[in-house]
Amino acid sequence: MKLIRFLVLNNIASRRKAIELLKKNEIKVNNKIVGNSTNEIDIETDIVSYNGKQYKGIPDFYYLVVNKPREIVVTKSDPQHRKTIYDLIYEKRLFKIAANILWFDLSESAIYRKYKEFKKLNMLYAGRLDFNTMGLLLMSNDSELINKLSHPTNKIKKYYRVKVYKHLSQKQIEIFKKGVYVKVPVNSKEKVVKFTCNFERIKPQRSDMILYISIYSGENRIIRRAFAQMGHPVVTLKRTQEGPIKLRGLKIGEYRFLSKEEVKTLKKI
Repeated sequence: MKLIRFLVLNNIASRRKAIELLKKNEIKVNNKIVGNSTNEIDIETDIVSYNGKQYKGIPDFYYLVVNKPREIVVTKSDPQHRKTIYDLIYEKRLFKIAANILWFDLSESAIYRKYKEFKKLNMLYAGRLDFNTMGLLLMSNDSELINKLSHPTNKIKKYYRVKVYKHLSQKQIEIFKKGVYVKVPVNSKEKVVKFTCNFERIKPQRSDMILYISIYSGENRIIRRAFAQMGHPVVTLKRTQEGPIKLRGLKIGEYRFLSKEEVKTLKKI
Protein backbone atom coordinates (compact mmCIF):
# COMPACT_ATOMS: atom_id res chain seq x y z
CA MET A 1 0.00 0.00 0.00
CA LYS A 2 1.20 3.52 -0.75
CA LEU A 3 2.34 5.32 2.40
CA ILE A 4 0.16 8.34 1.64
CA ARG A 5 -2.95 6.16 1.46
CA PHE A 6 -1.99 4.55 4.76
CA LEU A 7 -1.80 8.01 6.37
CA VAL A 8 -5.25 8.93 5.03
CA LEU A 9 -6.91 5.65 6.03
CA ASN A 10 -5.57 5.96 9.56
CA ASN A 11 -6.96 9.51 9.71
CA ILE A 12 -3.48 10.85 10.43
CA ALA A 13 -3.97 13.54 7.78
CA SER A 14 -5.85 14.41 4.61
CA ARG A 15 -4.07 13.61 1.34
CA ARG A 16 -2.86 17.19 0.97
CA LYS A 17 -1.72 17.44 4.60
CA ALA A 18 0.00 14.03 4.35
CA ILE A 19 2.11 15.28 1.43
CA GLU A 20 3.15 18.28 3.55
CA LEU A 21 4.09 16.04 6.49
CA LEU A 22 6.25 13.88 4.23
CA LYS A 23 8.00 16.92 2.74
CA LYS A 24 8.74 18.16 6.26
CA ASN A 25 10.24 14.76 7.18
CA GLU A 26 7.70 14.26 9.97
CA ILE A 27 6.79 10.68 9.02
CA LYS A 28 8.89 7.64 9.90
CA VAL A 29 8.57 4.03 8.72
CA ASN A 30 10.32 1.53 11.00
CA ASN A 31 12.09 4.48 12.70
CA LYS A 32 13.48 5.85 9.41
CA ILE A 33 12.34 9.19 8.00
CA VAL A 34 10.46 8.85 4.71
CA GLY A 35 9.85 11.90 2.53
CA ASN A 36 8.59 10.30 -0.66
CA SER A 37 4.80 10.21 -1.13
CA THR A 38 5.08 7.33 -3.62
CA ASN A 39 6.76 5.07 -1.06
CA GLU A 40 5.11 1.64 -0.55
CA ILE A 41 4.72 -0.03 2.83
CA ASP A 42 3.68 -3.47 4.05
CA ILE A 43 0.68 -2.92 6.33
CA GLU A 44 1.23 -6.32 7.96
CA THR A 45 4.79 -5.67 9.16
CA ASP A 46 5.76 -2.00 8.80
CA ILE A 47 5.29 0.47 11.66
CA VAL A 48 4.56 4.10 10.79
CA SER A 49 5.32 6.84 13.32
CA TYR A 50 4.02 10.40 13.52
CA ASN A 51 4.06 12.89 16.36
CA GLY A 52 5.20 10.29 18.88
CA LYS A 53 2.47 7.79 18.00
CA GLN A 54 2.89 4.49 16.17
CA TYR A 55 0.50 2.98 13.60
CA LYS A 56 0.38 -0.53 12.24
CA GLY A 57 -2.23 -1.89 9.84
CA ILE A 58 -5.42 -0.03 9.03
CA PRO A 59 -8.41 0.34 11.38
CA ASP A 60 -11.76 -1.33 10.91
CA PHE A 61 -14.12 1.06 9.21
CA TYR A 62 -17.48 1.89 10.75
CA TYR A 63 -20.26 3.39 8.64
CA LEU A 64 -23.36 4.66 10.36
CA VAL A 65 -26.49 6.67 9.78
CA VAL A 66 -27.74 8.78 12.69
CA ASN A 67 -31.29 10.07 13.12
CA LYS A 68 -30.24 13.37 14.69
CA PRO A 69 -32.66 15.00 17.14
CA ARG A 70 -33.14 18.75 17.47
CA GLU A 71 -30.85 20.69 19.81
CA ILE A 72 -27.76 18.62 19.02
CA VAL A 73 -24.65 20.32 17.61
CA VAL A 74 -22.82 18.63 14.74
CA THR A 75 -19.30 19.48 15.87
CA LYS A 76 -16.43 17.98 17.89
CA SER A 77 -16.86 20.37 20.81
CA ASP A 78 -19.15 23.26 21.58
CA PRO A 79 -18.08 26.42 23.48
CA GLN A 80 -21.65 26.72 24.81
CA HIS A 81 -21.39 23.18 26.22
CA ARG A 82 -24.41 21.90 24.30
CA LYS A 83 -24.73 18.19 23.55
CA THR A 84 -22.83 17.23 20.40
CA ILE A 85 -23.32 14.47 17.86
CA TYR A 86 -20.28 12.74 19.40
CA ASP A 87 -21.88 12.67 22.83
CA LEU A 88 -24.74 10.88 21.11
CA ILE A 89 -22.89 8.25 19.05
CA TYR A 90 -20.48 7.35 21.86
CA GLU A 91 -23.29 6.51 24.28
CA LYS A 92 -22.76 2.88 25.25
CA ARG A 93 -26.49 2.09 25.19
CA LEU A 94 -26.96 3.41 21.65
CA PHE A 95 -23.88 1.59 20.38
CA LYS A 96 -25.19 -1.66 21.86
CA ILE A 97 -28.58 -1.23 20.13
CA ALA A 98 -26.89 -0.69 16.75
CA ALA A 99 -24.31 -3.43 17.30
CA ASN A 100 -26.89 -6.06 18.25
CA ILE A 101 -28.61 -5.53 14.89
CA LEU A 102 -25.44 -5.77 12.79
CA TRP A 103 -23.57 -8.38 14.87
CA PHE A 104 -26.49 -10.33 16.31
CA ASP A 105 -24.29 -13.40 16.84
CA LEU A 106 -21.64 -11.63 18.97
CA SER A 107 -21.43 -12.09 22.73
CA GLU A 108 -21.92 -9.24 25.19
CA SER A 109 -18.17 -9.09 25.92
CA ALA A 110 -17.28 -9.01 22.19
CA ILE A 111 -19.66 -6.10 21.60
CA TYR A 112 -18.13 -4.25 24.56
CA ARG A 113 -14.63 -4.72 23.04
CA LYS A 114 -15.92 -3.24 19.79
CA TYR A 115 -17.43 -0.34 21.74
CA LYS A 116 -14.08 0.46 23.38
CA GLU A 117 -12.41 0.40 19.94
CA PHE A 118 -15.19 2.53 18.44
CA LYS A 119 -14.78 5.26 21.09
CA LYS A 120 -11.14 5.75 20.04
CA LEU A 121 -11.95 6.29 16.35
CA ASN A 122 -11.97 9.64 14.60
CA MET A 123 -15.54 9.56 13.35
CA LEU A 124 -16.29 12.17 10.69
CA TYR A 125 -19.59 13.46 9.30
CA ALA A 126 -20.67 14.12 5.72
CA GLY A 127 -22.28 17.55 5.79
CA ARG A 128 -23.64 19.30 8.86
CA LEU A 129 -27.17 19.59 10.13
CA ASP A 130 -27.83 22.75 12.12
CA PHE A 131 -28.85 22.84 15.79
CA ASN A 132 -32.62 22.64 15.14
CA THR A 133 -32.56 20.41 12.05
CA MET A 134 -33.37 16.74 12.54
CA GLY A 135 -32.78 13.61 10.55
CA LEU A 136 -30.22 11.67 8.58
CA LEU A 137 -26.51 12.23 9.16
CA LEU A 138 -23.90 9.91 7.65
CA MET A 139 -20.76 9.30 9.72
CA SER A 140 -17.65 7.14 9.31
CA ASN A 141 -13.97 6.90 10.16
CA ASP A 142 -13.36 6.23 6.44
CA SER A 143 -12.12 9.75 5.65
CA GLU A 144 -11.81 9.08 1.92
CA LEU A 145 -15.51 8.23 1.64
CA ILE A 146 -16.59 11.13 3.89
CA ASN A 147 -14.56 13.58 1.78
CA LYS A 148 -16.13 12.15 -1.37
CA LEU A 149 -19.66 12.48 0.03
CA SER A 150 -18.98 16.02 1.28
CA HIS A 151 -17.38 17.43 -1.88
CA PRO A 152 -19.84 19.73 -3.72
CA THR A 153 -18.70 18.58 -7.18
CA ASN A 154 -20.17 15.11 -6.55
CA LYS A 155 -23.69 16.62 -6.31
CA ILE A 156 -25.28 14.02 -4.06
CA LYS A 157 -29.05 14.32 -3.88
CA LYS A 158 -30.57 14.96 -0.44
CA TYR A 159 -34.22 14.70 0.56
CA TYR A 160 -35.96 16.78 3.23
CA ARG A 161 -39.32 17.13 4.92
CA VAL A 162 -39.88 20.86 5.38
CA LYS A 163 -42.74 22.41 7.31
CA VAL A 164 -43.10 26.10 6.42
CA TYR A 165 -45.22 28.94 7.74
CA LYS A 166 -48.20 29.74 5.45
CA HIS A 167 -49.04 28.20 2.09
CA LEU A 168 -46.79 28.69 -0.92
CA SER A 169 -48.53 29.81 -4.09
CA GLN A 170 -48.05 27.89 -7.32
CA LYS A 171 -46.06 30.85 -8.62
CA GLN A 172 -43.66 30.65 -5.66
CA ILE A 173 -43.23 26.91 -6.19
CA GLU A 174 -42.25 27.57 -9.81
CA ILE A 175 -39.76 30.22 -8.65
CA PHE A 176 -38.13 27.70 -6.31
CA LYS A 177 -37.88 25.19 -9.16
CA LYS A 178 -36.14 27.76 -11.39
CA GLY A 179 -33.90 29.05 -8.61
CA VAL A 180 -33.76 31.58 -5.79
CA TYR A 181 -30.61 33.63 -5.17
CA VAL A 182 -29.62 33.52 -1.50
CA LYS A 183 -26.85 35.15 0.52
CA VAL A 184 -24.81 32.69 2.59
CA PRO A 185 -21.81 33.32 4.90
CA VAL A 186 -18.44 32.02 3.71
CA ASN A 187 -15.32 32.63 5.82
CA SER A 188 -16.75 35.73 7.57
CA LYS A 189 -17.93 37.11 4.21
CA GLU A 190 -21.10 36.67 2.18
CA LYS A 191 -21.61 35.17 -1.24
CA VAL A 192 -24.73 34.77 -3.35
CA VAL A 193 -25.68 31.23 -4.42
CA LYS A 194 -28.52 29.91 -6.53
CA PHE A 195 -30.82 27.57 -4.64
CA THR A 196 -33.13 25.24 -6.55
CA CYS A 197 -35.25 22.38 -5.28
CA ASN A 198 -37.53 19.74 -6.66
CA PHE A 199 -40.92 19.26 -4.97
CA GLU A 200 -41.48 15.55 -4.49
CA ARG A 201 -44.76 16.01 -2.60
CA ILE A 202 -46.80 18.89 -1.18
CA LYS A 203 -49.16 18.56 1.78
CA PRO A 204 -51.16 21.70 2.71
CA GLN A 205 -52.27 22.03 6.33
CA ARG A 206 -54.60 24.50 8.02
CA SER A 207 -52.08 27.31 8.46
CA ASP A 208 -48.77 25.70 7.39
CA MET A 209 -47.55 23.58 4.53
CA ILE A 210 -45.44 20.40 4.54
CA LEU A 211 -43.08 20.07 1.59
CA TYR A 212 -41.06 17.02 0.59
CA ILE A 213 -38.15 18.37 -1.44
CA SER A 214 -34.88 17.18 -2.93
CA ILE A 215 -31.80 19.36 -3.42
CA TYR A 216 -28.14 19.16 -4.38
CA SER A 217 -27.05 22.29 -2.48
CA GLY A 218 -25.01 21.98 0.69
CA GLU A 219 -24.46 25.57 1.82
CA ASN A 220 -24.94 26.59 5.45
CA ARG A 221 -28.67 26.73 6.37
CA ILE A 222 -29.54 27.17 2.70
CA ILE A 223 -33.09 25.75 2.97
CA ARG A 224 -33.97 27.95 5.95
CA ARG A 225 -32.48 31.05 4.28
CA ALA A 226 -34.24 30.45 0.96
CA PHE A 227 -37.74 29.91 2.38
CA ALA A 228 -37.39 32.78 4.88
CA GLN A 229 -36.37 35.06 2.02
CA MET A 230 -39.58 34.12 0.18
CA GLY A 231 -41.69 34.94 3.25
CA HIS A 232 -42.21 31.36 4.44
CA PRO A 233 -39.97 30.70 7.47
CA VAL A 234 -39.19 27.05 8.21
CA VAL A 235 -41.07 25.64 11.21
CA THR A 236 -39.42 22.20 11.23
CA LEU A 237 -36.79 20.63 8.99
CA LYS A 238 -35.75 16.99 8.69
CA ARG A 239 -33.37 15.25 6.29
CA THR A 240 -34.85 11.89 5.30
CA GLN A 241 -32.42 10.56 2.70
CA GLU A 242 -28.92 11.20 1.30
CA GLY A 243 -28.04 9.56 -1.99
CA PRO A 244 -29.26 5.95 -1.70
CA ILE A 245 -29.26 5.90 2.12
CA LYS A 246 -32.55 6.19 4.04
CA LEU A 247 -33.39 6.30 7.74
CA ARG A 248 -35.42 3.06 7.39
CA GLY A 249 -37.61 3.55 10.47
CA LEU A 250 -34.71 4.56 12.71
CA LYS A 251 -35.89 6.20 15.94
CA ILE A 252 -34.98 9.83 16.63
CA GLY A 253 -31.74 9.96 18.64
CA GLU A 254 -30.55 6.49 17.59
CA TYR A 255 -28.28 5.21 14.84
CA ARG A 256 -27.60 2.07 12.87
CA PHE A 257 -24.57 0.66 11.05
CA LEU A 258 -24.86 0.52 7.29
CA SER A 259 -25.08 -2.88 5.62
CA LYS A 260 -22.28 -4.05 3.30
CA GLU A 261 -24.60 -3.47 0.35
CA GLU A 262 -25.29 0.13 1.43
CA VAL A 263 -21.57 0.82 1.82
CA LYS A 264 -20.86 -0.60 -1.66
CA THR A 265 -23.58 1.58 -3.14
CA LEU A 266 -22.18 4.69 -1.44
CA LYS A 267 -18.69 4.01 -2.71
CA LYS A 268 -19.98 3.85 -6.28
CA ILE A 269 -21.23 7.45 -6.15
